[in-house]
Amino acid sequence: MTNQKQIGYVFIVSAVALAFVFFLPVVLKRLFFSPSRIVATEKNGQFFYSLKAKKSSQPRVTVTPTSHEFGLIVPKLNINAPVKEKIDPDNKKGYFYALKSALAHYRGTGLPGEGKNIVIFGHSSDMPGANSKYPDVFLNLDKLDAGDVIHVYYKNQLYKYKVTKSQKISADDFSVLKNTKEKEELTLITCWPPGTDVKRFMVRANRI
Repeated sequence: MTNQKQIGYVFIVSAVALAFVFFLPVVLKRLFFSPSRIVATEKNGQFFYSLKAKKSSQPRVTVTPTSHEFGLIVPKLNINAPVKEKIDPDNKKGYFYALKSALAHYRGTGLPGEGKNIVIFGHSSDMPGANSKYPDVFLNLDKLDAGDVIHVYYKNQLYKYKVTKSQKISADDFSVLKNTKEKEELTLITCWPPGTDVKRFMVRANRI
């Protein structure tokens, strides 16, 4: 075997191994995803959250919103994550730095209570070793259906939204950032398929 062939062989094996290491956890998490483990219970106008026990004999564990200042809870997807406000997507360094510890609110889009379109982005996957706290928070975003409820905390106030639609969009489709109705909307966006940035997946919800 010539040196050129050896180098080519090593390159192919390395690429396959890297893909295996990167994509296998993503595939396994999607295959074994258990929905609706976070249970939201309303009492006297307030919501309380708990983690559904794996066995009926076990008590439920209380779940506290990660942030009342700006936080997102999606019970069906078991998401409970803080949101960093007014992140500039054109500042790639600052944008990805923000995503290491939270979800990112697109600067220039609405905020809860303003009656506009609130756009929040999160990872569907992240590179191994990136040390992100929420590396695949939107991995199962496509599992949300019309009618599913999303909770957003902002400035210690709860805002509730109901999913109306979801779809794949092109990576350069910025129309989802615009206000489309007079009614307040919430738009969640992530890279799609997981592990790539070929397209985006978008979920839209109306305030209720």
